[in-house]
Amino acid sequence: MTADGGLISNPDNKASNGVVHVVDQVLYPLPFDTIANEVGMVDELYELSKVIEKAGFGKILSDDGPLTFFAPTDDAFQKLPSATLQNLLKNVTALEDVLSYHVVSGVYYKAGISNGEELRTLQTGTLECHVNRTSGSEPQVKINNAKIVGFAVPALNGAVHMIDTVLFPPK
Repeated sequence: MTADGGLISNPDNKASNGVVHVVDQVLYPLPFDTIANEVGMVDELYELSKVIEKAGFGKILSDDGPLTFFAPTDDAFQKLPSATLQNLLKNVTALEDVLSYHVVSGVYYKAGISNGEELRTLQTGTLECHVNRTSGSEPQVKINNAKIVGFAVPALNGAVHMIDTVLFPPK
């Protein structure tokens, strides 16, 4: 069980005025904006913001949700061969397919993802989750071959996880 992405390590502790659940991280107030706008405020997602704008994908990331967006970082885009990125930028349909493959319905946080779990994407494909949990440390989570890096970014309509690799739907 999680609360806003934090693993509930000790639930249901009775107190005189209610119940206390111990979580493994600091919880922050509700986010102020949608996934589309939250992505635009993260420095490491500058290239992604440009790609989203080029594809007109912001509307999907502003929908009610709930959604989880596995967002490739600038470093992830740098790993692509330049010809691949240039071809994507010339083909909006292919670009939309790639971006849709990074979005799943529902809100998922690292602490609540199970090893081997499959998440259905908006692109009608699936993403396979690989989780390595070691005692006392945060789980290492990969989505297909992309490692989740940094902290989750909560949004009004879901959550954003930065990943170190651009994912491509199966052909």
